[in-house]
Amino acid sequence: MYTSRQVVFPEKYKDHFLIHLPDNIFDFNGEIATFGTKVVLTSYEPKNIAVIIRDAGIAHTMRQLFSLAWEAAQKYKRKL
Repeated sequence: MYTSRQVVFPEKYKDHFLIHLPDNIFDFNGEIATFGTKVVLTSYEPKNIAVIIRDAGIAHTMRQLFSLAWEAAQKYKRKL
């Protein structure tokens, strides 16, 4: 899921789905990403800052929240 209008996805993702969330409704100023047992929280305003949390339980919980958000955002889905 993303809000930026200028996202360009590499050809290798041509068979993937994405969900563009309207930025006039969802005003995100950062990102949350999971990698294995890590969660990365990034903020871009007022300055760039990132926090890495290394915890399997928190990473699992974030993936579950992403799944919940993905299901709720299905009405915005489109094929790349």
